[in-house]
Amino acid sequence: MLYTEVEEGPTAQTRTLAVSHCPDHGHYSTVYDDDIIAFKHYGLYEIQGVLDGSDTSSLACRKTRYNWKRWHGRNWDSVVDKIWRHIHCRLSKARVSEALWAHCRTLGDGWLRYVLDLLCANFEDPKII
Repeated sequence: MLYTEVEEGPTAQTRTLAVSHCPDHGHYSTVYDDDIIAFKHYGLYEIQGVLDGSDTSSLACRKTRYNWKRWHGRNWDSVVDKIWRHIHCRLSKARVSEALWAHCRTLGDGWLRYVLDLLCANFEDPKII
C-alpha cells in the first residue's frame, strides 16, 4: 500500500510491481516506479517534503517522520562516504557533503531520487561517474 494525501483527503493505493528472476543465478529483482521507495509506505514526494520542510501537513505520525529523517541521514552519510572513497579521499567528507548538497539544490524535486540512486549505484562501474 502507498499512502498519499490528495485534495479530497488521504488515500491508500495498491501498486503492482514487476519482479524478475534470473534463471542463471537465481536472483530476484524488483522494479519500482519513480515515486516509490522500497520498504516505505509513503510516496517519494511526501517523504521528500518532510525531509526538506516543504510538507507540513504529512499524514505520517511524528515518529514516522522522525524515522525518515534518521533513515535519510544514514543514506546521506553512506553516499558521501562512497563519493569520498571514489575520489580517493582528496576532499574532506564535509566538503563532499557540501558539494553534494549544492548539486541537490539544483535538482529541484529530483534531489531525493538522485541521492537514493547514488546510494544504490556501483561506483566501481566506470559508466557511473
